[in-house]
Amino acid sequence: MVLILGVLLLCAPLLAAQTSFPINGDRVETVKGRGLLVRTKPAGARVYIDGIERGQTPLELPDLRSACYSIRVSKSGYEERELRVHVSGEGRLELDLELWALAGRILLTVRAEAESAFSVPARRPDLFIDGSAPLEDRALEGIRFGNAGRFPAPGIPPRIPGGQVYLVSAGSRLAAVVPVSASQWVYDLYVPIGLRRIRVRAFGRREARTTLTVESGKTLTVTLDLPPAAFHLSPGRLSRAAFNPANTGTLGSTGLSFEVSAPGRGLFSVLDREGRLIYSRELTPFTTWSQEAVWDGRNQEGEIQEDGPYTLQVEAYPSTGPAGKPEAPQRFSRQVLIDSSLVIYPLTLFAAMPGLFYTPSPALLPPGAFQTEFSLLFGQTPMDRDAAAPGGIPVELAFRYSPLKNLELAGAVDLFFAGDNTSPWGFSLSLKRPFTGSGEKAGIALLGAFSWAQDMKKSPQREGASLIVPMSFDVAGGLSLLLAPGVFWSAWERPEPRPLLSLGSLYRRGMVSAEISLRGELDISRAVKGGPPLDLFSSAGVTLNPPPSNLVFGLAGGLWNRTPGPAVFGVFSLGLIF
Repeated sequence: MVLILGVLLLCAPLLAAQTSFPINGDRVETVKGRGLLVRTKPAGARVYIDGIERGQTPLELPDLRSACYSIRVSKSGYEERELRVHVSGEGRLELDLELWALAGRILLTVRAEAESAFSVPARRPDLFIDGSAPLEDRALEGIRFGNAGRFPAPGIPPRIPGGQVYLVSAGSRLAAVVPVSASQWVYDLYVPIGLRRIRVRAFGRREARTTLTVESGKTLTVTLDLPPAAFHLSPGRLSRAAFNPANTGTLGSTGLSFEVSAPGRGLFSVLDREGRLIYSRELTPFTTWSQEAVWDGRNQEGEIQEDGPYTLQVEAYPSTGPAGKPEAPQRFSRQVLIDSSLVIYPLTLFAAMPGLFYTPSPALLPPGAFQTEFSLLFGQTPMDRDAAAPGGIPVELAFRYSPLKNLELAGAVDLFFAGDNTSPWGFSLSLKRPFTGSGEKAGIALLGAFSWAQDMKKSPQREGASLIVPMSFDVAGGLSLLLAPGVFWSAWERPEPRPLLSLGSLYRRGMVSAEISLRGELDISRAVKGGPPLDLFSSAGVTLNPPPSNLVFGLAGGLWNRTPGPAVFGVFSLGLIF
């Protein structure tokens, strides 16, 4: 009894991890299992138990016997953690420890003095450390000093007793920025020890770089100057080398992106194939590096231009010099093509067969265009009729992409979140090659598709291969009729192929599309046995592609009419097309 009491008195304060400086990121928990599990942030720290190295984190020791242990965690560049724990035989002790990096202090002064009355003072410069994104202003309360555990109050510079080290949370870089004047700033930085590359830039100024060796507990004082930069206009790049102004929103325009090095102004112009000016406008004054000029394929009067090549041109001028005379303009130009056959509009991507819900379309995306779609099915699905398949939520993530001219790839992944902690899934892939241009009144293509499902009773995906010939016929006023004969074969369901025929109509008016589709599958073997020979699938839906965004919203509903009975469903979809 005395021995047990002694052990309890020794280990009672140690049932949870104890350390000389507890950190909010630590976690101690006893879970089902045996032994000890040690994890650190960051990982890769060496773990010593009672002075013996046992491995690197994450470290699991399931056979560690019940006792009290002294644990030391060490990683180069970080403060060591020491603690004592009690491992019992009633569960597994899990330790999650946050390591604080040994750090040094850098007092960095950045100067961007105006050299003349005509020089433009810089904004607060952007600071990068080891290529990271610019630092944000942050108070210094996240820093602590050695094992004393003292946190300075927010915004108050710390007073550091001699002999202590700086520590910062793993991976962080804390900074306070003090504006000394309109053109001078002091950055108070605390960064992990080691070789650090610092880069400072400001619009209208030449970039400055330096490399420093940061030591624990020491302060480096550095000054960097940012002299004014000469004005330079970089060659631009087009977002679309060819486009159709009749497409909605950003799909019916092209953007010309370019960069400048200093403040200035510019003129954007469009010339036709004869070199005549058909559109121009003043660009907003340059206040940052990245600039963009967008053209929607219209002239100065707002009229859509005819198909053909056009020249986009940018002329840029730097700020006025001391003599009051502008310097010679810098300019560049790029060729763009207006092509009315490049029709980009969203299609339903169910089962990776772009078109209407049950009727594939021969329409093709232009090369480089991309569409994604997330769909959520609701209502009664065919799976709900099977007593062995519990209720669940079928979802689908699909895409279509045109890597080359006259070729389109589509794919879809289906997940069925069932109530029994299982999530059967399936996937579909398809390739489509059209035989007519997308701008023609009638279109025809060849589409091959393959689908696989982990559990057919619980997945909306049907296993098998399809070969379909989608056809479309433009009637008038945005109305198209679609026809898609084909064959479906699934060795998992029936050994023989099944003929199928899909019919549909699509009405497009600006940003709105409405569709109706019907698909029938003929099962000859079932007809021989006296059963219903035809499975029918029908749907109706509407799609919204509001300009100028690239978002696509869809809502559809339909009916499965298969043995042993019908099922009604609904679909909500959200996607992007660009």
